Amino acid sequence: MVILALIAASVLQAGPREFGLQELYAAMSARGLGPGQLRLRIELNNDPPQSWRIEATRISGGDLAGLMYGMLEAAEQIRLKGRLEKAQGSPAFAVRAVRVPLSESLPAEVNANWRDFLQMLALHRFNRVQVLAEPPPENFLRSLAEAAAQFAIEVEPRLWRPPLPESVVREQRVYRAHSPLEGLDWLWADPVHARREIRVAMMEGYGGIAIDAAIPFPPRWLFYLLWGRLAFQPNLKDSLLSAEFHRRYGKEAPLIWEALTLASRALSFRRPPDLFFSSPEEAARNRVEQRKSARLSPLALAGVLYQHARQAELAVNRLKEKPDIEPDLRNLIKAARLEARRLTIEDFAAMYHLTGNDSALRAVRRLHPAAQKLAGELGVELRAPGLGSEQPRNFDLLRYPAAPAKPEFIHIPPPRATAGQPATLSLRVTPALAIQTVRLHYSTSSAPFQTIQAPAAHASFTVTPGDTLLYYFEVIHKNGSGWFLPDPFSDTPYFHVRVQEKPIAVPQP
Repeated sequence: MVILALIAASVLQAGPREFGLQELYAAMSARGLGPGQLRLRIELNNDPPQSWRIEATRISGGDLAGLMYGMLEAAEQIRLKGRLEKAQGSPAFAVRAVRVPLSESLPAEVNANWRDFLQMLALHRFNRVQVLAEPPPENFLRSLAEAAAQFAIEVEPRLWRPPLPESVVREQRVYRAHSPLEGLDWLWADPVHARREIRVAMMEGYGGIAIDAAIPFPPRWLFYLLWGRLAFQPNLKDSLLSAEFHRRYGKEAPLIWEALTLASRALSFRRPPDLFFSSPEEAARNRVEQRKSARLSPLALAGVLYQHARQAELAVNRLKEKPDIEPDLRNLIKAARLEARRLTIEDFAAMYHLTGNDSALRAVRRLHPAAQKLAGELGVELRAPGLGSEQPRNFDLLRYPAAPAKPEFIHIPPPRATAGQPATLSLRVTPALAIQTVRLHYSTSSAPFQTIQAPAAHASFTVTPGDTLLYYFEVIHKNGSGWFLPDPFSDTPYFHVRVQEKPIAVPQP
């Protein structure tokens, strides 16, 4: 048992327990709480590794890492509320890693910058640093491992190689998460996107999350806060994620958080999954050949980006003070607008290449100079679209169908399925009169998705699971547009049903 009055002496030692005590003591001091006002029992318990509990005045953990996380949680509660509340936690992923390539921009010795970096990783619940080097310097790795152990962080040397094939990444059971925009990744913060990526990794059975470090130093705290905290606790409230903004920016924090998440949400669509977005060439063919699809076209996606960028700009304009983050927020908004313009240009260029449409050609030539100017302001390169030598033909540009009112979807996923035995998946659409068809896209054995369809009035499908069952619905309106269920822009992109092995029949004697 540890009494809080002994904290000051304890933190002179080095280890996860002492680091947790130090953060707890600092939170109490910031709240004006003396050592005698909150007498705590801090001890190990028999829970799984990395798990923690807060019960009245008792903080316990399944191991030293869990004990440290429990004290970090207690410190956060005291900073936010001035008191402790009953809570418990365990990590969604046993491995929460940061990949750090050694380069000339990073110091080759464990100095104060490295220690600050490790401390920040621990605060955001990371527990592994993968050092990418060829060959890894042994003396440096030894020193780094000793420093990292103080924060319950393991150091794992990795040979520096080109990006690993997806098959190898899957064998390692670690999901590689990325910031959607290079250069602004330290500012990017879209909890919806991060939660979606993390839940997908959980559904597909990954044992860990790894992100590429945002370097060089100083550490970019926001990027790590988002991925680290959500990899530990995917259901963490946005208010807890934004608490750091309140500490740094006071009353302006809500507007800053609103602008940041809106602009980041737009950029989260920058590298979309092919299941739900059409390429510029496909979008052009769909319009010309009157193909029906719910997949979002580049032009429709650009509209979403413009909308988010505008809402984010309105939030920034409402700031009464001028915090140090304002110029970066405006650059993030510019980046969202640039991406929208790039997508718009690609969409019109694809239409021109397919049809020789004169209005599409004029649109590309009109939009590109403004996009090029915006790219120059951000210091990024924007390629000019290759328009070729087609002779333009003067006819009206085929337009995308107007977005109709979204119907109501009712679907109850089965709690489980049995391998080799039929499973029924049904979707009710209300009203169904304007719906042309419902498509079920499904995968039963880690294979590419297959598609079957049915009329909206009888949207019931029977599939036979293998070792897994992933699926999503595509609802097609009569005007050619449509929707997905689940909504890939706000939720996990597909349903996941647990599949159990078929029981073996035991012959009766």
